[in-house]
Amino acid sequence: MSVIIPIEDVKKYLLRIKEAVSSGKYRYEGRRWKNVRSLAVAGVLTRHVKEYILLLTYLDYFNGPEDERDPNFPPGKYVFFGLAINGHEFFIKLKLEKNDNEEWCVCISFHIAEGPIYYAYK
Repeated sequence: MSVIIPIEDVKKYLLRIKEAVSSGKYRYEGRRWKNVRSLAVAGVLTRHVKEYILLLTYLDYFNGPEDERDPNFPPGKYVFFGLAINGHEFFIKLKLEKNDNEEWCVCISFHIAEGPIYYAYK
């Protein structure tokens, strides 16, 4: 299901994401093979993923927020972005979740897009 929010709301989400990442409240969960392989293909190290997240703008947004649907994971909201990195278009799935009453950014997916990304504001 596609959810598009106004630019100002995207900017608010990005501010929350970037505040969490900048203050060390960030976790990378991209352990699936397509994430690992994509980073290798693009020449990106895992430790640099958060630097790319900090570069995101509302222009990179394409979908969300969407609620967490899996009861095995903490509740939170997913927001989806795309970003050109070293000649590849990356699909980025970020989640804001509460942990001990603090908001954390969790990077769930960070891989080369499997199809075209249709950006909401580009």
